[in-house]
Amino acid sequence: MSDDTQGPGWPDFEQTQNTDIGADDAAHAEAAGGFGVMLEEAQSTEEYVEHTQRRDRLARRVKRRRRIKYALLSTTVAGSLVVGSGFVYLAYYAQHLTHNLKHTALLPPGVTEPPEQVDAFGRSAINILLLGSDTRDSSADCSLGGACVQGGDNSGANGDSEMVVHLSADRSNATVVSIPRDTETDLPQCAGGGRGMINTALQDGPDCQVAAVNKLTGLTIDHYVEFDFSGVVDLSSEIGGVPVCVSAAVHDPYSGLTIGAGVTEVQGRQALQFLRTRHAFYDGSDLGREQATHIFMSSLLRKAKQNATLTNIGEMESLAETVTKYTTVDNGLDSITSLLDLADDFGQVASDRVTFLTMPWDPDTNTSDPSYQARVVEDPAADTLFKDIKQDKSFTTSGEVSTLSASSSAMPDASSPSPSSSASAGLTGEQDASVAAASEAAVKESETAAARTHPMHVVVVNSSGATDRYQTVVQQIFQDGFVYSSGSDATSTVADTMLVYSPQEVKAAEELAGDLDLPPSALEESGTGTTLTLTIGTDWPTGSTYAAAGTASASAAITVPSQSYEENGADAGACVQANPDDETH
Repeated sequence: MSDDTQGPGWPDFEQTQNTDIGADDAAHAEAAGGFGVMLEEAQSTEEYVEHTQRRDRLARRVKRRRRIKYALLSTTVAGSLVVGSGFVYLAYYAQHLTHNLKHTALLPPGVTEPPEQVDAFGRSAINILLLGSDTRDSSADCSLGGACVQGGDNSGANGDSEMVVHLSADRSNATVVSIPRDTETDLPQCAGGGRGMINTALQDGPDCQVAAVNKLTGLTIDHYVEFDFSGVVDLSSEIGGVPVCVSAAVHDPYSGLTIGAGVTEVQGRQALQFLRTRHAFYDGSDLGREQATHIFMSSLLRKAKQNATLTNIGEMESLAETVTKYTTVDNGLDSITSLLDLADDFGQVASDRVTFLTMPWDPDTNTSDPSYQARVVEDPAADTLFKDIKQDKSFTTSGEVSTLSASSSAMPDASSPSPSSSASAGLTGEQDASVAAASEAAVKESETAAARTHPMHVVVVNSSGATDRYQTVVQQIFQDGFVYSSGSDATSTVADTMLVYSPQEVKAAEELAGDLDLPPSALEESGTGTTLTLTIGTDWPTGSTYAAAGTASASAAITVPSQSYEENGADAGACVQANPDDETH
């Protein structure tokens, strides 16, 4: 047997033969050799066991890591599927709502409008023709009364309620002008030309109705939105009713409306009856219906703004379904995202910065036909009104812009107790100090955030001639989030207020001008650096905003024609005047 084949306990025979030992020594050697073999075997066994244990532990760790890896992978995949499913659903739902919308061309072929005027910051106003149609092209609409024409055309359709909604370029105010449906005017070629009632142009399509309003007003109409009868019924019910006020209890046998004196929450069919009523309001003409429409719309606007923070997804989806299902829009608004963008623009306007008006009118005396007695024609004052709107002038009489930046919440009103004094009422010692410290920290945190947003410095120079005039304006600027602001009195006066800024601070100047209601003519891009310099002229003698001084500007109120029946969007106390002939007792 070779050395390679001998086990660890075998003696070396060649070495034994060459060694001279006795029998006892051989015995001892044999015993020692056997012990060595046993020791080596024990060591080998121990090493094997230890090796096996290490191998088993390693295998368990590998298996555990694999389980963790697979678990993490599964969780990631599941999470991705959930998130992905959410995006897929949102995309699907947006597509679904878009599919609900009916859309149409804005203007007839070959008809064009001039573009909107652009202000100093490149912004433009938006004019929307908002139409409540008396089209009855479905069984649901037909069940609500009136002549029923089904079949998909507009041969029996008229504009039941017609309003031009003007959103100012800076989105600080809005004007809603109703055009009496019985207005006799020159119609466009798409409606056959000649004289006729303006609401009949809808029979030749929404685009022809837009052309008719453009021809009458001279305003560029940017968008068209039409809502039908069933939509009013469902929407008013969805939001839980719309509060309206009537000066006396009335019953109109034509519309079916029966309503008590004072405030009533109208919804469903009664809401539609209220909007369609003409005989029971005012003098029985369509002008009373316009007053009722303004009151309904302003109340709906206030309620919509109150519910703007709805968190109930199901309720929001239901409202979205209702609005899109009954709405026809121009091709420029043919997606839900475009419609939401427009709604967001309108949502920037506070209720008290919305003015409802009626186009100034005169009775139509050009005919002896008794059926024409309720018809009207455009008054010369209407031309002035539409020109003012075209120049983006506001009819808002509230004077102040209600919307301030988030940092204004950090500035407590001087006439009311501070957050710390209110919160710490009845507290003493450490509690009072803790509340005060927390309040002070909140103010500092808000101011710090504002400073990060508006790091530029605003210098106010009072050249109005009124001592310390700058203090009121500086306080307003601080509340608007420009915390690095200071002011001083000048030694001489200037006539015109001016805001000077550098090209790199255009955005900040635009925001500050909007906050202070400065007209475009007060802006001058000629400065350098990051400082904005506001010089207060004699044209701004009082108030914290330019509009509050009563100066005529793009954001300041101008005179409303006496025939226009002005209604402010924040006036919750306005009531429709009842027609004495239809009052019930």
